[in-house]
Amino acid sequence: MVVDILDQTGARLVVASTWRRDADCRDKLAKAGIGQDRYFIDWRTPDLLPEEEIADVPIRGSEIDRHLQRHQPARYVIIDDDPGMLPHQKHFHIQVDPSIGLTWTDAETAIALLRG
Repeated sequence: MVVDILDQTGARLVVASTWRRDADCRDKLAKAGIGQDRYFIDWRTPDLLPEEEIADVPIRGSEIDRHLQRHQPARYVIIDDDPGMLPHQKHFHIQVDPSIGLTWTDAETAIALLRG
């Protein structure tokens, strides 16, 4: 379904999941049908340094925010099972159930957000 979202919107993928740090992250995604041409050039969010972390501020949301500030996309959507988003990201966050994953309803919501 991620490929459908990308196909229908022209969006590019940025990986914020903790497994973005795995050496075989893109290989795993390729096996799921996500080709190398589907990624944004800066394809993963940065890791915050311990001294950059602020108590009671969600780390995942902060990492995503750093990436968004750096690249300033016209539109974006966050698809993640982690609830830790910043207040201004909540409208763009589709929180998936980790036991189910991305549903068609989630995909349709993502497409609508990306189309504006």
